[in-house]
Amino acid sequence: MKKLFTLLCAVALTASVSAQKITSVTVTTKSELTTAINDAATLSPGDFAYIYIQGDINLGSFTFPGTTRNIHFVGIDGEEGQSTLRAEFEFPTNESENDGFGATFENLHLMDNNGEWGNSKHFMNFKDANKHFVDTLRFTNCEISNICRSFVRCQINDAPTDGSYTGAGTFKHFEMTNCVFHNASRQSNAMPLIYMAQPTNTMVFRNNTFYDLTYLNALVTYNYMTDETGRQALKFTFENNTLVAYAKSTLFNFGSYVNNESEFHIKNNFFLFPNWIDECNNRVGDTNSSHDMTEEATTRDGETTTFGYMTEDEVQARVEKGTVLTNIEGGLVQLEKNVLLGYKHQNMADAIEAGDIINLGDTEEEEDEISFYTMEDVNFAWTDFTDPKMDMFQINIAHPVYTAGVKGAPIGDERNYTDKVIKVVYLNAHVEGSKSASITVSPQKDAYMSGDVVTLTANVNGSLNTFKGWSNGMTEPVIEVTLDDDLDIAANFEELNYVAVWNLDDLTTNNVKKLSPVTPNYGDESLALNYMRYLPDGYVVWNADNSAFVNDIEDADEKKAAGNVFMTRNNKVAGDIRNCYLITTSAAEFALGADGHADYLFIEAAETLQPTKIQFFAATDNVPYKQYAISTSADGEAWTVASTFEMSNNGQWNLVEAELPAAKFIRIKGVESEGMFISADFQELIDAGTNSVASEYLFVAELILMPSDGQGIVSVSNNGAEQQSPVYNLMGIRVNGQAKGLLIQNGKKHIVK
Repeated sequence: MKKLFTLLCAVALTASVSAQKITSVTVTTKSELTTAINDAATLSPGDFAYIYIQGDINLGSFTFPGTTRNIHFVGIDGEEGQSTLRAEFEFPTNESENDGFGATFENLHLMDNNGEWGNSKHFMNFKDANKHFVDTLRFTNCEISNICRSFVRCQINDAPTDGSYTGAGTFKHFEMTNCVFHNASRQSNAMPLIYMAQPTNTMVFRNNTFYDLTYLNALVTYNYMTDETGRQALKFTFENNTLVAYAKSTLFNFGSYVNNESEFHIKNNFFLFPNWIDECNNRVGDTNSSHDMTEEATTRDGETTTFGYMTEDEVQARVEKGTVLTNIEGGLVQLEKNVLLGYKHQNMADAIEAGDIINLGDTEEEEDEISFYTMEDVNFAWTDFTDPKMDMFQINIAHPVYTAGVKGAPIGDERNYTDKVIKVVYLNAHVEGSKSASITVSPQKDAYMSGDVVTLTANVNGSLNTFKGWSNGMTEPVIEVTLDDDLDIAANFEELNYVAVWNLDDLTTNNVKKLSPVTPNYGDESLALNYMRYLPDGYVVWNADNSAFVNDIEDADEKKAAGNVFMTRNNKVAGDIRNCYLITTSAAEFALGADGHADYLFIEAAETLQPTKIQFFAATDNVPYKQYAISTSADGEAWTVASTFEMSNNGQWNLVEAELPAAKFIRIKGVESEGMFISADFQELIDAGTNSVASEYLFVAELILMPSDGQGIVSVSNNGAEQQSPVYNLMGIRVNGQAKGLLIQNGKKHIVK
């Protein structure tokens, strides 16, 4: 996802008075955040809660408790940049104005957890007939993206019109300052970004940039508020914002839903239809699948265009058709010094003539005509932005628009102005010497401005590579580079000599189900990894197409086939996260030690392998078999043990290496005859007949097959920035029947007799 620029990080604590209490907590997980919000709801009305968010947290759907107030969510920047909060919040229900909800979001990347393709989802929402009193909802220094149908929706549901129902409570103050808002709903039935259907006192937008909004229905819409349901005066301020987006209907849609005592200040803004069509501007279609971008001509609203820059005639047709900027029907109005392209003012002459609209300047004593600029009026062209099609809206401060606003203020988001020489530069970071290594670029953009600083990270991909340095002579795996000009840079690696690798680096989430067989991520695709499971009666598994549960499979072959599904994990060893396969034997079979029922991984080659090494990491967080065997077979029936290794519940990844004779099949399987590692606590539960707690869980990560001349492990760290291995506990291992110990320390292997 393209980012506009690095946002400022400003964390300011509100000064407390003797009657106030300020609490603060730093959270890094969903559970910690949930606890912190619920704790904040127990504070007294005058208290403040600061929740500092670090990393990327997906809160999912969450309803604020009715007593939540004065809560501040503040992002802490880390190595990956700005912290992210993904959520779908429900406003709290509260029956008293004294319980007014208050929330501030600061220095965060905010997303709807359903993404921009979601339907009927909203970042902050209520749609009911309850009371929702809101003191303040504020967003400052935030990046906001991946929003579904609306960002904030406050909607009365089935409100009576006889005056017995007086609205949904009061929304005192909404504010968005110094934010970047992009990539909103991709659904063609998107709602306005801000949908208000309850009485609102003030709404303020200052120094924000809006772009790539796809199906922008409206920016702000008011609805439902009649005299009977509590319509009241609104003070609305929208100043020094840059909006580059095509709106389908009135951008600020107030209509008759705010009263004639309202006050509107809309000044010093860019309101521009983009002069290009791409995947985020002027799209055609209703569903994800219909949005595959091509260069073919498409028709929308009777206009035929192609993706890319629009012709002058196409731009002019769009400008002439235009979209109404605002439909204000009454109140005190300041519409001044805005640059418009494709937006037009509604003809408000009748309302002005009738006295329903009174022109304002910066104060009620100043009167100015309702006016606006064209781009030509201020000598502004698209090329005066750095590169708007690449989401770069910087403008040199020497341009006339820097002082063209009310009282000599800039037009648009003031943060976009720069005194630097504006130059677009490109970065090409690529890998040399490896098929499995990668480079992470932060921030990731299609293009940069001269002077931008990027962080490059060389990722060794677990055990597969050794990092050898950068082509510019730097040797650390993580470097910062200032882009003064176009840069071509390579990360050089030495890759492990492998036949096949199953390391699941294609996974991005936990608890993924993969059906057998699983081909290698790298190497010889003629090999396949299977999971063999023996299922007792009544065992619940996934069916063959991984779409539903199947119970009570009677046929032995069907039961075996249904069990051949991998359950992956990526969170099993704290501090050393690796994607891994889960081997699990059912509780009843494992606890009883049923002979032959241990599950196993099974590797099959299309052709007989030459003498080979196998290497993987093993860990557990439950009660494994005491010993596991690595066996080989020519026919899949008769097995010869090539090596065994011991396991215990030590909470670490343990390296396993073994030499293998030429064979077509390889198997990793628990040895039932050697018994199980069961703690005293688990044994008590088993003795009590509670067998469900005693399942086997063995995790296998980074499984690699190597030829006989393979050099073995390169690094046991899964962190590309760390080349020295941590100290691992001594573990028992048998090599060719000989009992030995293997100690890995500081990247070196030591065989202990």
